[in-house]
Amino acid sequence: MRLSYLTDVTTSPVRQRTSIQLCAQRLGFTLIAEASDLGVSARKMSPFERPSLSAWLKRPDEYEAIVWSHVDRAVRSVSHMSELIEWSRQRSSSGCPRNVSRS
Repeated sequence: MRLSYLTDVTTSPVRQRTSIQLCAQRLGFTLIAEASDLGVSARKMSPFERPSLSAWLKRPDEYEAIVWSHVDRAVRSVSHMSELIEWSRQRSSSGCPRNVSRS
């Protein structure tokens, strides 16, 4: 979950969380944690620099998939998307996430 500007009336984190939960449920995934970087700009900061998300990206053996509510919650620039794709390729022979066991 990521949001550039957090205000008292922001409902986006709730919508993002709901979307992620529904997606995980449909795919048969079990959610084990949430990376929440509220107040962080995806244009200005790579996924590998974000406080909460970067901690998970450093420990890829602890999970089998990452679910975002929308691609713009992950990245907002082509260069950051390229970084994320390269990171994925280094962890998989196919360039795709490892086979995911669904519960």
